[in-house]
Amino acid sequence: MNILFSCDNAIAKYLTVPVASMCVNHPGTQIDFYILHRDISQNTLRAIRSTASLYGATVTDIVVPAGAFDVFNFSPFEEQRRRWPEATYYFLLANKFLPERLTRALYLDVDTLIVGDIRPFYDVDFEGHIIAGAAHHSPEELERRLKEFKPTSVMRFMEDLINSGVVLLNLEEFRRRGIDADFYGEFIESVRQMGIIDALFLDQGLLNAMFACDAKFVPNEYNDYSLLTKEPRILHAAGHTLKPWTAWVTSVDEIFKLTDVRNDYWWYDNVIRFNKLWWTYVSYATNASEIIQEAGTFIERALQEFEERRRRQEPWLAISLNRAHRREAMTANT
Repeated sequence: MNILFSCDNAIAKYLTVPVASMCVNHPGTQIDFYILHRDISQNTLRAIRSTASLYGATVTDIVVPAGAFDVFNFSPFEEQRRRWPEATYYFLLANKFLPERLTRALYLDVDTLIVGDIRPFYDVDFEGHIIAGAAHHSPEELERRLKEFKPTSVMRFMEDLINSGVVLLNLEEFRRRGIDADFYGEFIESVRQMGIIDALFLDQGLLNAMFACDAKFVPNEYNDYSLLTKEPRILHAAGHTLKPWTAWVTSVDEIFKLTDVRNDYWWYDNVIRFNKLWWTYVSYATNASEIIQEAGTFIERALQEFEERRRRQEPWLAISLNRAHRREAMTANT
């Protein structure tokens, strides 16, 4: 299986966990990992390779040349560009960087966790479609949104079809159609001129705008971001303000207690469950001690900040912690 990741150095160290989870759940299967990046350090790449090598898997890192993705820096919001850096979009041009011999590749976000056999998904017949993936919402939710659909909300609706964190790419079809940066750039410019690029139109919005009508849908077990399926194969921390690597499972409870939002945060229990599973797989990573040490430091800062926010009676702003943590990580690695 060809597994693709794309990220920057700020979060690359955590790739060892989905890499390990993929290998542990597919014994005897040849797995080749590919990483599209611009700035991942050699130390981090060694940790990823050493983890994969424990299970006979290979890792190929591909450095994306400067300027190749300038067209994707389209968000009008500076904070948004920081949280979704250029590397977020690399998978959309995987056909330009992966070896020609590859006919398909499964793209995964860094915050995914493989907990079952995904080969039925990986080997699915594209039936001529260019991508395959799970819906961002359940069939019931999609049906509800269709009933409420309005022409003025077309971009918002399109964004919610395929979740961009787990996408099977038909590389043969990408190449046949000549998908390149200009293909996306022309669309982005037309949307910009219409004034409908907003805070919601990012990699997922772009993916769906271009390919949702040419996608093969697979069951949500292959991209379960709310732990609602009976037998999930791929879990995804999409939308979780507290990513598993920034929170000890025992300390997450304390953070929620400080904010008094447990009853309002509908997937609180699912966040805890996901984090516990994620930390189970950390033990399979060769850089486990680094991940554990960093998480402990983050929790100390998080608890202090939350206590201060509660004293000031500020609202729930957990997402700011991830932003602050990310900025610190980026600064430390420059």
